[in-house]
Amino acid sequence: MSKSPFFSIITPTYNRAGQLAVVIQSLQLQEFSDFEHIIVDDGSEDNTNDIVKSFMETDSRIIYLYQENQGRSTARNLGIHHAKGVFICFLDSDDAWNKEYLSNLKKAVAFHDSSFFATRMVWVSCHSGKKTPRPIESFNFKKLQWVIEQEVGMNVCVRSNLFSKNLFNASLSMNEDYELWTRIICQNSLEVVAVPNSEYYATTEEPFGRLESNSIDGMIHAQRIMQQNPCVQSAIPTDFWINRAKGFRLNKARALKLEQKHWSYFFSSTLFALKHPQEKVVPSLLLDAVYGLPGGKLLRWAVKTAKRTSR
Repeated sequence: MSKSPFFSIITPTYNRAGQLAVVIQSLQLQEFSDFEHIIVDDGSEDNTNDIVKSFMETDSRIIYLYQENQGRSTARNLGIHHAKGVFICFLDSDDAWNKEYLSNLKKAVAFHDSSFFATRMVWVSCHSGKKTPRPIESFNFKKLQWVIEQEVGMNVCVRSNLFSKNLFNASLSMNEDYELWTRIICQNSLEVVAVPNSEYYATTEEPFGRLESNSIDGMIHAQRIMQQNPCVQSAIPTDFWINRAKGFRLNKARALKLEQKHWSYFFSSTLFALKHPQEKVVPSLLLDAVYGLPGGKLLRWAVKTAKRTSR
């Protein structure tokens, strides 16, 4: 009977054969080598299968699983089901780690009596290559909102037995990571240990933080799910949820403007104004939304003309 690896690394992938090869090669450069790499193919239609199997010929640590396309959460859950490691880490198929990632984590595990570790998230522009490191520090379940504030996403390493009763929520299209981590940390009253010298390089578009309106809808849905969890709801201050919801509403309105969905922008801006009438941005937001409607250019011209004639 073979010895179980210390780390199980789970990589869900869908039609990213070229990028996946880079991910596999980067893991082969890790200083710490006692791991298994579980690649879950979420119904790819490219040559992902061929790429992975070519690496499997020379690296017995790679495990290939296939499922019909069901989404990244279901793919990760399948990987968790097959994982044999003491700890489970996650690496998406367009991301990367520094070569000391696992060795630093192993040292942290040996030094700290904890079951949950968070590494440093570094946003990497897919256009310019610019790196933007995010802050990270240790916290416990009493500061649960830090999961969201510090953007604790796939940059975690979690003791495998914590997944026996908790898996990714496959109904969520966004923030499924935050939802699972808050659930696990809260239910088990955990301390999260930061490992800042292990860096998770996450590929992203510029400008950072710009999202489409449907992605923001997904984040709103995830927040509602989190708030329905009594443990999570009681651990995170109400003001945090209120301010986050306010940010979602404003960002959704702005996203709809960029998408040139003028009527949706108008209704979304009106909703924001009704919910947050004291916000300084409300007058300019509403005016801009009205100007974007059919006939808005004529209205803008009329307003400017009226202002000039009244002087």
